[in-house]
Amino acid sequence: MNKITTLVLLALVVGLGFLAKAKLASEAAAPQLVPEPLFPHLEMRRLTGLFIDDVERSVHVKLVREGRAWKLTDPLEYPAATESMRLILDPLARAVAMPVPAAEAESLAADFDPPRAILDVIETMEDGEERRTRLELGPLDIDGMSVNVRIRDRYFRTLRNLDTAVKREVNDFRSKKLFEMDPAEIVEIHRAGYHFGAQTSKPLVFDAYRRGTAWQIERPWRAQGDLDTLGVWAAVLSNLSVRSFVRDHEGPLTEFGLEEPQASIELMDRHGDVQKVVFSNHRGTWFFKIDTEPNVYELEAVEVNKCFAAAPDFLDHNFTRAFRGEIDEVLLATDSGELRLTQNKLENTWTVAEKPWGEDVWSVDVPAGQPKIDDLLAMLEQERIAHYQLDGSEVSEHFPSDASKRGFWLTYRGEVQGGRLGALVTTEAGSAVVKYLRDGDQLVAFAPAALDAIAHLELGDLMSFDLFRLDETQLSRLVLRAGGVQREFTRAQQGTWKYTDVDAAATELYPVLDSLFFLRATEHLEAAEATELVEPVTVEITSAAGPHIARIGKTAAGRVEAEVLGARSVLENQELHGKLLEIVRKKGD
Repeated sequence: MNKITTLVLLALVVGLGFLAKAKLASEAAAPQLVPEPLFPHLEMRRLTGLFIDDVERSVHVKLVREGRAWKLTDPLEYPAATESMRLILDPLARAVAMPVPAAEAESLAADFDPPRAILDVIETMEDGEERRTRLELGPLDIDGMSVNVRIRDRYFRTLRNLDTAVKREVNDFRSKKLFEMDPAEIVEIHRAGYHFGAQTSKPLVFDAYRRGTAWQIERPWRAQGDLDTLGVWAAVLSNLSVRSFVRDHEGPLTEFGLEEPQASIELMDRHGDVQKVVFSNHRGTWFFKIDTEPNVYELEAVEVNKCFAAAPDFLDHNFTRAFRGEIDEVLLATDSGELRLTQNKLENTWTVAEKPWGEDVWSVDVPAGQPKIDDLLAMLEQERIAHYQLDGSEVSEHFPSDASKRGFWLTYRGEVQGGRLGALVTTEAGSAVVKYLRDGDQLVAFAPAALDAIAHLELGDLMSFDLFRLDETQLSRLVLRAGGVQREFTRAQQGTWKYTDVDAAATELYPVLDSLFFLRATEHLEAAEATELVEPVTVEITSAAGPHIARIGKTAAGRVEAEVLGARSVLENQELHGKLLEIVRKKGD
């Protein structure tokens, strides 16, 4: 490399260094630009209106908030689409933009004369005064992902999502939902009219009412509706989507076949608000109209088909929807009488009593066998109605007035669920089923043959052989009484049993504790079989739920029996009576 070349290169390096230094000095002197919120003082709770003026396309839209809902007021009055509003409101709440440098802003001014679109954001202040903030949308940035905007006489560059949300057709702002109703609030569904097929017409009449924890169908027949299926249908109907807005003004309805609508659907919510649509098929196209409004709509065929769900699809095939732990009582009407099962929810235990046909007084409640109760409730929870008799036959043909009154009923949350069981019959396919008539229904159902076993239950089938089943940690006191002598014991915090009146361990008590706390029988006796007990010992055990009392003694034949809640049973531990007598007599020595 020669000398001249070296000098030239050196001068070039020095020059570049000088330029770089000058640029750094200039940047240091210039203000640093940082992102800013486009609407720093906007509070969404105060937002009550939006006015959009799409200058490029001459589209003008005014949106007003009424309560929690938004609606179009210009160029027509109509509920606003939730999704379209979200596309605007979300960017408004979070919009952040980068200020445009002053030098560049000067060149942008011409692009805002006029702007491509204008968005006026209207807030209603606490004193009722309106505050209007105007955002002007200018040209898109060169990357196509951002847009230049002007607000408060300043220029910014922000993401294009706000531009996209604003520059939409009027119909894009309109709600596509045919019904504006919360499905969870719907309490009545009414359908009327006919569905005309290629060769036949099918009546669509259907009326259903929400009643507490269930739906009640009143037409085309009275029967209990399936809670889940009708709940889903209510949601489907309330979300029917409009394919196109056909007409928005008053006029003749002949061209749509709506002068005499083919069918109608009406929904009512728990507040008493009613919405009704009428619809017809005219030359292969389904047209819908809200009965009180001029608007005519077209729906997709798949949406229309949702209106024609068959009434039998909504019948409830469950025998109960009760949560087991919340059942208060189960009443069983059998061939021999009535059985009443009562749940102690605090201890999660059941008792059973009986009342033979022709008698008016219930027997004393006695402990019921938990496995037996579980099996009974599991059958009612898991078995399902096979099918309903839909041939138009009268209930009296299957349940004549002199038919047996057998059946089952569960009391749950103040409501009664259940019905009558009829005869066991064989279907044409050779399956055995039992007739069933739910209370309030006018349709006979056919239940699995397993439910016929309810009609043959007796008290002994449901009684527990566990006369006591006590949790020792919940016990506080034990008293034994016999021949005028009483012995009392207290459970200490350490879990040991002591004499109540002496601070000493009651060691003689320990051999009988398990037999007392888990007092079991091998047989339950009828009242007529109970004979006088010799030298009975009364046992009283106090728990958090209250006292548990048993009277234990021997019969003249030498068999040890116990009397609990008025019922007599043969004890499994035939030595228990003698051991209890020894403990009581020790005190008397």
